[in-house]
Amino acid sequence: MRPEKIDCHLHSSFSPDSNEHINDIVRALVKRGFTRAVFTEHAEYAPDVQRDWGVLDHEAYFKKGAELKEKYRDSIILGFGIEAGEPHRYPVPEEILNSAELVIGSVHMIPGRVNMSIRNEKPFTPEEIRIYYEENLTLVQQGGFHVLGHPGVYARYSEDDIHEKENMDIIREILKICIDKNIIPEVNYSALHYDLKRPVPSINVLKAYKALGGEHIAIGSDAHNAARAGAGYATCLAYIQAAGFDAPSYFDGEWIKA
Repeated sequence: MRPEKIDCHLHSSFSPDSNEHINDIVRALVKRGFTRAVFTEHAEYAPDVQRDWGVLDHEAYFKKGAELKEKYRDSIILGFGIEAGEPHRYPVPEEILNSAELVIGSVHMIPGRVNMSIRNEKPFTPEEIRIYYEENLTLVQQGGFHVLGHPGVYARYSEDDIHEKENMDIIREILKICIDKNIIPEVNYSALHYDLKRPVPSINVLKAYKALGGEHIAIGSDAHNAARAGAGYATCLAYIQAAGFDAPSYFDGEWIKA
């Protein structure tokens, strides 16, 4: 049996910020030797995001997912979930939650509609970063999802862990709640392709999670095209191992170490 190779955070043209057909991404993953992959298309319910992006066509998405599972069943185990943006403020309909095999809860926008997940013209302020972590705290306190998406995502457009030390108090509180609620932090390696050149969150955060009793880690490329699907996996695997985690975990009714 070949070793598991997993990507738990992928987007295709079912998400409004991707133009890549889902079939092309699956083919790329198979070619790169992945054994499991979960698509997590954006499910955004903030009124301004719906106005600008539209709404996930969940019926077409999950129907396509069922077709792809059957088509590629001998090559890769596929899952189909969602990435919910700020679900503590903008709830996802139960119909979609019940159909999703994996739900990532993420903070992209903070109050004032500041997008912390894109390159900003000016550096994010200490106040904005604090609010970002406060929003993550509220998010995990509410719960209702499986994975905490890309904690510290704002740092991927910088060259260091800006203002992380000042926020370790609230970061630890977030991690404690994750452990209590069986919410698994994601190590997101999209930042390998940006200024930071390493996954988020930092090794310090992962070591703190481990010290608090965290056992499972989810990893995802957060790719929006075939070229980046799973690109950087080996680097990410070495990264989590340096923090004390032997392997990533995947969700199949429960969290299982690969």
